Amino acid sequence: MCVQFGYYAEDPLLYQGGPFDKTRSKAWWDAWYQEVERVSLYTADLAEKHGIEMVAPFGGLLSAWGIAPEAETRFTDIINKMKQHYSGEIGSSQVIGMDPSQPGDPLPLAADIPAYDKYDFIGLGLTPPLTQSANPDQVELNTNATRFFNNKLRAFYSQYKKPIVILQAIFGSFAGMLQGKEYAEHETWLWAPYQPDVVFSSFEQAMAYEAIMKAIADAEYIVGIYPFGYGLEEFPSHISPDIRGKPAEQIVAGWYKQFEK
Repeated sequence: MCVQFGYYAEDPLLYQGGPFDKTRSKAWWDAWYQEVERVSLYTADLAEKHGIEMVAPFGGLLSAWGIAPEAETRFTDIINKMKQHYSGEIGSSQVIGMDPSQPGDPLPLAADIPAYDKYDFIGLGLTPPLTQSANPDQVELNTNATRFFNNKLRAFYSQYKKPIVILQAIFGSFAGMLQGKEYAEHETWLWAPYQPDVVFSSFEQAMAYEAIMKAIADAEYIVGIYPFGYGLEEFPSHISPDIRGKPAEQIVAGWYKQFEK
């Protein structure tokens, strides 16, 4: 089992005004590093206690590279301290888009972030769009997903020689998701009020999962994938990314069984 962790928006130190601001004082960054270390070590202890095999620390550590002072030294210190508390594997955590219109590599180069060398695996989250077509079929989505994995993720793996875990497959259940249509968080999550302007579509979500699961089946360097949301109860007609009770659940389950073989 792999666990990704971060911080809640209620933490004013990390979220009030955003942490990645070059105008912050050294004292502010010192406090920021202390908070990151505190939560990282707490989570490392929990993971060790409960036998978690892999953890992906707060993605802000990676995002702050090149902005925060003493980034490499402080980053290395936190990772090394985590390894004193935790015997499993530690990986990165960041989210990237699968935009087929962007041929370039969206991921940072080793020269930019040598921190990747300190990880055991690379943790990534995937987001739409998967197509620019108004009415794509499954063949097109499969092709786009496979091209994305081959052109970008495989090259990334070849560069760092680290296995990749898809920590979050963030595909909502609404029309336009495949093309990258976006809504604010409060418009699509389970606790949100009904949004008559957001058109429900579990079909698009299912198509997205079929495409990426098929691509993963041919990508030996991908060692795991987790949907973004699997609720305690079924909400089969909700627009959220939760797959439980929706067609995407059966697609993911079917591919998981294939992977076991």
